[in-house]
Amino acid sequence: MISMHNDPPKRSNQLHITALVSLLMLMVYYVATWFPQGRVWGLNLWAYFPSIVPLGLLTGGLLVVTTLWLFGRRRNRPDDATQPDIGVTIFWAATAAMTLLMTVLFFYLRARTHFLGDGYTVLSLLAAPEPLVKTREYGAAMLHIWVKQLWGSGEPAALASFRSISIGCGLLFLMSTALLSGRLFQHNRDRFLFLAGLASCGYMYNFFGYVENYSLFILTSLLYCMTGLLVSLGRAPRWTIPPLLGLTVLSHIFGVVFLPATIYLMLAGTTFGNRVGRWSTKTKGAIAAGLSVVGILTFLHFYFNYYYFRFAIVPLLPDRFTVEGYHLFSLGHLVDIINLALLLVPALPIVIVLAFAIAFKRIFRRYEYRYLDILVLSCWAAMFIFDPKLGMPRDWDLFSFAGIPLALFCFYFVLDPKVRPARYIPITLMMIVLASAMLFPRAVSQTNPDQSVVWFDNYGALDKTKNMYGRTLLKKYYDRLGDVAAADQAGRQYVTDYPQFVLNRQGIALKDQGKCAEAIEKYRAALELHPTFVAPYANIGMCYLILGQLDSAEVMLRIAVGMNPYNHLVHNTLARTYFEKGNYAAAEGLLLRAHELSPSELEPLVGLVQLYKKTNKLDNWFNYLNQLVARDDAPLVALNELADYHLNHRRYLLAAPLFRRAVPLGLDSAYLAHLRRNFPQLGL
Repeated sequence: MISMHNDPPKRSNQLHITALVSLLMLMVYYVATWFPQGRVWGLNLWAYFPSIVPLGLLTGGLLVVTTLWLFGRRRNRPDDATQPDIGVTIFWAATAAMTLLMTVLFFYLRARTHFLGDGYTVLSLLAAPEPLVKTREYGAAMLHIWVKQLWGSGEPAALASFRSISIGCGLLFLMSTALLSGRLFQHNRDRFLFLAGLASCGYMYNFFGYVENYSLFILTSLLYCMTGLLVSLGRAPRWTIPPLLGLTVLSHIFGVVFLPATIYLMLAGTTFGNRVGRWSTKTKGAIAAGLSVVGILTFLHFYFNYYYFRFAIVPLLPDRFTVEGYHLFSLGHLVDIINLALLLVPALPIVIVLAFAIAFKRIFRRYEYRYLDILVLSCWAAMFIFDPKLGMPRDWDLFSFAGIPLALFCFYFVLDPKVRPARYIPITLMMIVLASAMLFPRAVSQTNPDQSVVWFDNYGALDKTKNMYGRTLLKKYYDRLGDVAAADQAGRQYVTDYPQFVLNRQGIALKDQGKCAEAIEKYRAALELHPTFVAPYANIGMCYLILGQLDSAEVMLRIAVGMNPYNHLVHNTLARTYFEKGNYAAAEGLLLRAHELSPSELEPLVGLVQLYKKTNKLDNWFNYLNQLVARDDAPLVALNELADYHLNHRRYLLAAPLFRRAVPLGLDSAYLAHLRRNFPQLGL
């Protein structure tokens, strides 16, 4: 370990380097305000204020960093364990004060509009009588539904649910970090710096009353990552990791990216793990190569055979589904990843520079740094390949959990007594200043609806095609406000910006007139402009189904289901296609999924009744037929079918009310006369 009592020139320069990087980054923030519509969305967060505000933030930041630099220079010796530490009472008092302050800020700086991310959409889904539960975020969705029921019903209760869970998770985040840092560091000063560092990063915006399902996922990710670090240090038992991994995955399916780190933690230091460690380099290389080949082949199998998986991934290379040239190695995608990293952990450039200034290669032989490496690499590899459906500037929240392991690495690196910089206290404070200079202005700007709309417009312009659905939210927002002129202008602008929407509507009109061939031409023209516009795929599939071209219908509808796996109408149409083709097993699965997605819809139940009758699964047929006729809007054919079934089994008391319900719906008059003549006991 490098001695902390000497201050060689190389280590004394670390403070100067950090100050220089901090000053440069503050200048970058300021210069980025000149490009509010540029793809520097992770850096230009000051751009949404009047010009005096960025100048004030720059000036204040420069003064604080300079003060910290002067403070660090004038100290007689480096920061080390011999320096007086704050007492435990002061630590907990400062932690409580910070937690209270942050909770107040979470509440008073809560977002007033919900254009960032997919806020208005998830708000309307939760407000529905039957909220949609996406399996990929089952735990978070169920928690929001439960809390909404406590608040009442409708959109006000849904908004209260999102806000209370967001702020509550933020409070738990701070408390958990403070408690776990007690196991991580020996000195209270270091614990508080660590807490302040993690609480200043960009993912914290999820706790400012933010309307999305990710606040719980951020919290569970912190619990997993910090506990894993303690396990790697031998300060927590291994058995705590699998339950925390399960909790994280329950919050969101992206939690599976922690699996490699989990495997490492469960094996490192064990008899088996040590035996693997003693394998030769050639053996390890062969195994790694074999696993890589298996992984690549598995990936390619799913990519080319399952549309849902394919559309979850950024296109590997430009293809027919590539939107605006955005693929895995396109400049736009690479720049977005950099923006995301700097948005979530603004202090990252400081740590990168310090890494070159500190001879730290040997630390990666230690379990804790290997664990952190695996954690960061697996998270950011996932972020690199998964597609930001709304564009990365708006989908930042989905990927924000990746900031947790990165921030954990950065702040643990500068606070680790074995490798930290000589003047680590002012260096850590500079990192916190750099992060806070982005987090809190962002939160303030989202309390101003006008600024939020400008922000939304700029982000929408960066990924215009991907934001086609999102742009409808602006008109709805003005409609809610009663601003008729602004709503009309937004509607006109939408039609101008998205001719593919108009082409799709024209195709629907032609299809309704029975002109399927002409309709398909309109739909294909829309897809030329928007390769991932799901509606034309579904509509083309419907046209092919009408025309009897079942194979073509299947292809287009499978694409539509892959693009939108939560649309029950597309599931129904594809199920009809499989039914016509005689693939009853596939049709059954789709109908059951459609019924699960929208239990109030009739069509999935009607389809299931027909399918089970066709396949002679009478128990299932009878079950779903009873569910169908129990509804107030049961169709005539279902009432007639179940009534006839009871009549054939001489269950007149059960058949009679069903026939009575069928009469006003248009029960055949000749059949009704037959029933009255031959079955007077029905009382018709």
